Amino acid sequence: MRILARAKINLYLDVLYKRPDGYHELDTLFQTVGLCDELFFEQSDSGCILSVSDPTIPVGAENLIAKAYDAVSNLRRGALGGVRIHLEKRIPHGAGLGGGSADAAATILALDRMFHLALSKEELCRAARQVGMDVPFCLMGGTARASGRGEILTPINRRLDFQALIIHPGFGVSTKEAYEALSMGSEPKEPSAANWAYVLCGDKVDELWQMLYNRFEGVIFKKYPILSDIKKELLKGGCSAALMTGSGSAVCGFAPPEADLAPLAASLRSRHPFLAITRPEQTGAVFINADPSARRTT
Repeated sequence: MRILARAKINLYLDVLYKRPDGYHELDTLFQTVGLCDELFFEQSDSGCILSVSDPTIPVGAENLIAKAYDAVSNLRRGALGGVRIHLEKRIPHGAGLGGGSADAAATILALDRMFHLALSKEELCRAARQVGMDVPFCLMGGTARASGRGEILTPINRRLDFQALIIHPGFGVSTKEAYEALSMGSEPKEPSAANWAYVLCGDKVDELWQMLYNRFEGVIFKKYPILSDIKKELLKGGCSAALMTGSGSAVCGFAPPEADLAPLAASLRSRHPFLAITRPEQTGAVFINADPSARRTT
């Protein structure tokens, strides 16, 4: 079985306050994009055996794929067959692109299909929430407003069409570090994700790029000035807008669907270890070969 796990970007991200439970209340707008990891599944005798093309990514119990296997197994009270999973990693790690969450969501869907579990939508979401707060969105895909810790989703039924040039500087930003650096209330209030939702449901699509916002940019750019430089490069190169996604470290430059971003990407490629041109997508995971007996051929 072969499945694509698509990345996400944040078109808007505000951190409202720290909750009594120690987590932060978020208001964000998620968008699935075409940049993806690729996962291969085959049944085995027992447990979850994981391999990854990137040797820097751990393959033990801390990996979100392994946590997804455990979450589905818990739903079935341990009555889940063994599986070998190989991950071809293409989404940069620690970039704010939700690569680990996308892999976990794809794993939940693959296990459901491979073992004919027929999990309900609520059961799938319950397993996703056990793994991480971005996983429910990656399970759903498309465009959605998220609140709470990121797990309360309101789908937005408007198909966005743009191009994004994603640049990753070659290092990640710790989410914990990013939250600790925030000073709540130190920045002016920006239009909320609710305003985004209103605009997306109407005819004011030309306002979108004026509403991009990420509360983390101020503190993360201060610590990692190269990210601010990347944003400036993208704007100088002709992008309509640019924004860091998540808590970093990837920065996205946005352009109309008919724009040619290839020359800009070529001019920047020598200075940055990862670049990708991508577009919005409506689904978070895509089955390429859903035959549980299929074997990896790469």
